[in-house]
Amino acid sequence: MNYKSIILLLLLTLFTSLFSQKTNSKIDSLESKLSNAVGVDKAIILNQLSYAYITVSPNKALEYAENAKTSAIRAINVTQEAEAYLNMGLICTQKQEYDKALVHLKNALNAFSKDKNKQRLAVTQNEIGKIHLKLADYSASINHFNTSKKLFDALKNDTAIANACNNIGIAYKEIGNSDSASVYFQEALAIYIKDNNQKGEAYTLNNIGSLYWKKREYEKALQYYLEALEIRKNLNDSKDIARSLNNIGVVYKDMSDYENALKYHLESLKIKKIIDTKEEIAHSLNNIGSVYWKLNNYSNALDYYQQALDIRLLLNNKSDIANSYDNIGNVYKMLKSFDESLEYYDKAMTIRREIGNLNIYANSLNNIGSIYLAKYEFDKALKFYFKALEIRNEIGNEDDIANSLNNIGLIFKDLNNAEKSLDYFRKAADLYKKNDDKNALAYIYTNIGSIYWNNKDFAKALSYYKEALNLRNKIGDNSLIAASLVNLGIVLKDIGEYTDALDYYHKANDIYNAIGDRLGKAWILNYYGNLYRDKKEFFTALDYYSKSLSEFEAIKNNNGIAQISKNIGEAYIMTKQYPSAYPYFEKAIIIATEFNDRDLLKNLYFLYSEALEKAGNSSKALLFYKQYSAAKDSLLNTETMKRFAEIQINYILDKKQDEIDKLSAEKELQIMREQNSKIVFASIAAFLILVSAALYLIIRLKLKNNKLLEAKNKELEQLLHNLQTSEVQLINANRTKDKFMSIIAHDLKSPISTFVGITKILVAKKKDLPEEKKEQLIQNMNISAVKIYNLLENLLNWSYSHINGFRFNPENIALDVIIKDEIELMENTAQTKDIIIRFSVPDDCMVYADKNMIHTVIRNLVSNAIKFTDNCGTITVLAEPISELVIVSVKDSGIGMNEDEISELYKQMNKSEISENAQNKGTGLGLILCKEFVEKKIKVKLR
Repeated sequence: MNYKSIILLLLLTLFTSLFSQKTNSKIDSLESKLSNAVGVDKAIILNQLSYAYITVSPNKALEYAENAKTSAIRAINVTQEAEAYLNMGLICTQKQEYDKALVHLKNALNAFSKDKNKQRLAVTQNEIGKIHLKLADYSASINHFNTSKKLFDALKNDTAIANACNNIGIAYKEIGNSDSASVYFQEALAIYIKDNNQKGEAYTLNNIGSLYWKKREYEKALQYYLEALEIRKNLNDSKDIARSLNNIGVVYKDMSDYENALKYHLESLKIKKIIDTKEEIAHSLNNIGSVYWKLNNYSNALDYYQQALDIRLLLNNKSDIANSYDNIGNVYKMLKSFDESLEYYDKAMTIRREIGNLNIYANSLNNIGSIYLAKYEFDKALKFYFKALEIRNEIGNEDDIANSLNNIGLIFKDLNNAEKSLDYFRKAADLYKKNDDKNALAYIYTNIGSIYWNNKDFAKALSYYKEALNLRNKIGDNSLIAASLVNLGIVLKDIGEYTDALDYYHKANDIYNAIGDRLGKAWILNYYGNLYRDKKEFFTALDYYSKSLSEFEAIKNNNGIAQISKNIGEAYIMTKQYPSAYPYFEKAIIIATEFNDRDLLKNLYFLYSEALEKAGNSSKALLFYKQYSAAKDSLLNTETMKRFAEIQINYILDKKQDEIDKLSAEKELQIMREQNSKIVFASIAAFLILVSAALYLIIRLKLKNNKLLEAKNKELEQLLHNLQTSEVQLINANRTKDKFMSIIAHDLKSPISTFVGITKILVAKKKDLPEEKKEQLIQNMNISAVKIYNLLENLLNWSYSHINGFRFNPENIALDVIIKDEIELMENTAQTKDIIIRFSVPDDCMVYADKNMIHTVIRNLVSNAIKFTDNCGTITVLAEPISELVIVSVKDSGIGMNEDEISELYKQMNKSEISENAQNKGTGLGLILCKEFVEKKIKVKLR
């Protein structure tokens, strides 16, 4: 630090001390005068004390303001009464009690209006505008700021006019109307330059810089911020110097120049600590945390965010506390600690709901939705995203509306519903184009490109990625430019254009090196490795993977370490260096388990199993193959959840449409009622002229409208019935999903695992096994295969009947042929238990029935009989024609059931519930299918 900086810091410290002493001295002087004051004088001193205490002790300030109001009312002095209300409004604003503040300020407006004090009316209008700005009610804020400006215009108060222009510009900036914002900022700037008001000039330059920052035009933003900083340095305004340094740091962060970002933020923090402005200190700590968050240094980010939160909790600044909770939630989200992230997001949302700022409340809803999306709870994610969209539609900020549309598009992208996803992305893109938000539009084009890439439509993917790159080149955000270059390289690699792909990778790598982005550099080295792996140049790929791993280890990025370790292990398999792959797979498995990355775990288990098998370690390979199988089942469950989530989401969308239709119907009814009223009034007017004709018209119209109302009521009832039906269908779909998961997890998995295990044994030891053992294993394979086939067929039949409803297709069929076919199919299974199957069916026994259903019923009954019959038992299948019916019975020599067991089985079958049998580990699905397939045509008895 040079001697000039030291002198400046000493002067700042001295100034802060003198200011504090001056404030305390003023308060002491006023309090000494208060003891002797009466009437209006007392009210004046109380108001002065209230204003002096606002920044020192808001509660004390509020107490003085309330006493001032009481004294003013007693003295019948409207001016001091209005001042008291104004002070109370300012205090409640500082305490972020905005509803109370608005009440007090409106009371002040009324009082100042009576007093005809235009100056104070203008000030009060301005303060009301600021509150609406904080509450994201931008239309109201602009109205109040404009009213304030007109009053100041009449008073010819240039400074106040310029201040009002700045406030109007800020409001327009927030709703994305940059043209209007620019007009008002330029008007303010012209006034300040004319009046040689350098403080105001610097403030306005800062606002213009923030406008360009919001538009992602970072070079222009820097230009205005640096100009403002130079003026503030000339004025020796330490507080504003620190703010300018902070703004410059934010721009550098968004330009991915993290070194400069930290430099400016730390310099800003140093000044703020000297002047001891705790609120500003917390702001700088928060910004430094954001730079570390961008650098994926989550430990440091969390540390700075927590420091900022601790200060904000002491200050009880609700809005800032909510922002800190949000930031901490962001860190936990990146660490995939979703429960912790949700906890902090929920805290932020609760505070924002209390404050009443709909804009940031919608942001919280959006954040919570993103967590449910990460957890594959798509219906919950959609619920929060739709709520955020609803609020943003009310506010009217098109950029935020587009963000919500993008989020909903991401849900459908994750559900592999390209059509709906593209629909939402394109709606968002239209809004971004309208508002010339290049950064957001580039992001949308990237999302659209990724959909086409996933669907192997590489030409369209390249087209959208190039559009994104063009936009990002115009903005100048190097980090995002590099990301677009990488996307283009990946697509070109996938279509075999390796030279062009390398060219894009080289350009991205140059950018990452230039801006010092080690995370980006680590990933680009991985992409080089992937390219050479696809070219089958495995040793070159290994070299790049090793460099990539070193970078990830240096920045302690566990996600990258796990991914690259997997790639290195896979490359060692391709080069047949199997033992070399083991430590990399083991390292990656530990990290993937810690972060619950199920997809990565599945791939790791499979690759490790493959490496062990090829190295000759079959027993250990089988162990990891089983873990792979379990992980695959888990992911299958996730995929199934996605499918059912899509059903639920479609239900939600349909429900919303029904609600819209219902509202439209209600609106129609309201219009009709209004029309009725007009007709009645017209009839009364006509009554004086033609009584009989008017009565006739009234009665006729009333009857007609009653019929219309009845029709509309029936429509509404039908809508309600449809909603209830949809709800029942959704509940049934959910139950179906749960039942599927249970069966897949237990009944289907077991025989498949057995089947796979036997095949592995046969493959591994086919030369060593005796023929007798081989025959036994083959029989066991056959049993497992039959079980799998039967259960799978039952599952498909049952699910199809529940999802699509029964389709009964009867025809004339020979019953003896069906029964013979099914018994032959079961013969091998029966022989393993030495069970004899007899059947007696007349040769010419024809029945009129659904062939597939009869096959299913016979197969399940015979299979069930084999299952519950002891070794060396017998099963008899009989078909007896009686009158116009044929009674088919399946009897076995098993243990049978008592009356209670039969009763319990009937209950389960009547509910169509699938449950585990305690003794035999069955689902009961077969009997339920039998019952459902025949109950509409045949009487069923169980014994």
